[in-house]
Formats: sequence, structure tokens, C-alpha cells
Amino acid sequence: MQTTTRKTILNQIKDDIVQYLTVPNGYETTIQDVRIGMYVWEDFNLKPAVSFFCDVDEIEEYLMGREKIRLMNIRMFLWSHTDGLSNTTKIYDFAEDVENFLESSDFTYSDDVIIGDTEVYTGGVQDNAAVALVKFQIRYKQT
Repeated sequence: MQTTTRKTILNQIKDDIVQYLTVPNGYETTIQDVRIGMYVWEDFNLKPAVSFFCDVDEIEEYLMGREKIRLMNIRMFLWSHTDGLSNTTKIYDFAEDVENFLESSDFTYSDDVIIGDTEVYTGGVQDNAAVALVKFQIRYKQT
């Protein structure tokens, strides 16, 4: 477990996704845009895209002095196009890529990640949007 800060973790997630989550690295998806914070579909000109934020950062354990073990809860939204009902499976591949990435050696915090629920919302004939939400935690030491 690494000693670090919230800002460092969030920036490293972004950097790792940009660098490693690509088709040439064996994933089904190459991310076109990555942002930290809360966004909506219209905010992204290029897709597939990722946005994520820390919604809760809880203390798991107190250590000596001011040190604490914390669990940072991350909500990561995945944004993807579909072409109607014929290609709604793309978002499922995207979500699986992200889950695999989080547990791989490509991700700096893979030894400290706990993947939670994944929710998928697919578009339809009139709606070419597909969105997934991947929830995960990163365990870290704060001094």
C-alpha cells in the first residue's frame, strides 16, 4: 500500500488510463477523452470517454500518530456511442476493459483496488448513447 494523497491518486488514475487503456495494449477499447470530475454526455466531443471522481473517502483504520489507512471510493462513468440496437454490446466490452485494467499491472494501484458494482445503460434505436458506471475503492495510507 502506498502513502499518497487524494489528488495524486486521481491524477495517476487519469495518467494510467491515457497511457495504457488502448487497443495496442490488448484492450478492446482505446479511450479518446479522460476527465476528473462530474460530466454529462454532451461534455464529450470524442467517445469512448471516461470521467471519474471520488465520492467518499473514508477512514478504515487509525495507525501511529497521524497516519491512517483510507478507502477512496471512486465512481467512474464510461461514455460510448452505439449504432442503435445492433451494437449495444460495445459498452459491455468497455466496462470489462476498465475492470480488467484496474486489476492489471498497467494500473499503479492494482494491488490496492477493490472493484465493486458495475451498472450499464444501453441506448436504443432512437438513442445512440451507452453509459456504464464502475464503482471501485482504492486503499491507501495517509500521513
